[in-house]
Amino acid sequence: MTQPNNSALAGGGDVIATHLVGGKEYQAVVLVGPSGNIYGTRDTYVAYAPPVSAVGANKLHFDLWNGSALSMEIQFASFFSSLDVAAVGAVATRIDAFRTSAAGTGGTAFATEATTAARTLYRADPGGAAVPAAVTMREAPSGGATVGAFLGSVYTMPEEASTSIGYETQWQNIFAGPSGSDAAAAIVVPAGAGMRFAQGPVASVGFVGCRVVFTLV
Repeated sequence: MTQPNNSALAGGGDVIATHLVGGKEYQAVVLVGPSGNIYGTRDTYVAYAPPVSAVGANKLHFDLWNGSALSMEIQFASFFSSLDVAAVGAVATRIDAFRTSAAGTGGTAFATEATTAARTLYRADPGGAAVPAAVTMREAPSGGATVGAFLGSVYTMPEEASTSIGYETQWQNIFAGPSGSDAAAAIVVPAGAGMRFAQGPVASVGFVGCRVVFTLV
């Protein structure tokens, strides 16, 4: 990591950082995000599940709940099918995203920092703050997760032979806008709110997994 190599006194006597480029010292600055944080300093978390949720028409696959006192910002959310099981001629699975006003109940809760290839909530930086206990995610909740505003859909193809679709779309961000557009900004989930990811009315086949990356402000 490149760091400033010098300092100078500003007019009021404050020390400012500088960096030598082409024989001249230039003032070095830090970037501050809209939430007042220095870029790169917020703790980042990941909710991940391998393809464990069996598909089903109108099934609620995953529920993410922000029970903390902080605001959550979701940078990335993707969904993918199990591609190590043959599914010849299968149609795509549609996943719809909604806001929620109540936490999901039942189903299977994600473990924190799981040590096996299972549903897990973990820190991107192991030296960062632990995942707050009030932030939860469940697979196939049987209750709660009261539906709110609809935010969009994404399709995942369970056909393992369709390499240009099934394998690549696992990196498709459901919330991203056009390349270079401000529409790709993070989705904000306030304290005491959440998200749900449910299948559309077509059944399809196989299993669905997820990857959700978020920060807390």
